[in-house]
Amino acid sequence: MLLTTNCEGYAARYGNLPTRVTTDRGDGAFFALQHLRGEIQYMNELFHKFAYATAEVVGSPLAFIVGLIILIVWALSGPFFGFSDTWQLVVNTGTTIVTFLVVFLIQSAQNRDARAIHLKLDELLRAMESARTSLVDLEHRSDADLEQLQAEFHHLRKLQGKALEPCPEPEEVQKHHKSEGEQRLRS
Repeated sequence: MLLTTNCEGYAARYGNLPTRVTTDRGDGAFFALQHLRGEIQYMNELFHKFAYATAEVVGSPLAFIVGLIILIVWALSGPFFGFSDTWQLVVNTGTTIVTFLVVFLIQSAQNRDARAIHLKLDELLRAMESARTSLVDLEHRSDADLEQLQAEFHHLRKLQGKALEPCPEPEEVQKHHKSEGEQRLRS
């Protein structure tokens, strides 16, 4: 098997690498694949950072205000352009492109956040002795399994009734935190 791979991009990032890997065996292919994996991992990390930063910016009040200002300027420019089809096409095209791209970036950020939350919850389930560790990979179960578990927990709530600890009212939580803070100051 003959493998030829251009490694000039890798040389810039990783140091002295050959500009071309050619082999009839498999060792050069392994070398090229290892660096290709590194490159892909690097690009994925850059994308995740960019997606998360974009989600933060797009979800901010400032982004909403900027978008609103752009729409107001566009609407006010309507009489100048005679409310033409081109004038309408500008905002339609712009919003479609921005929406199309931002959907992917926000979805990537949400997927990463959801994965991190699942891992944290899985760790908590593993750490608790009385927890059912079979719930660790719950997100991979079928909808029927999830509905069955939901019904089971609903039944448990009915059985335990008032034995379950009720959620405290917000005022009680504030009093509790205030008294804890005062005790810390005293000690």
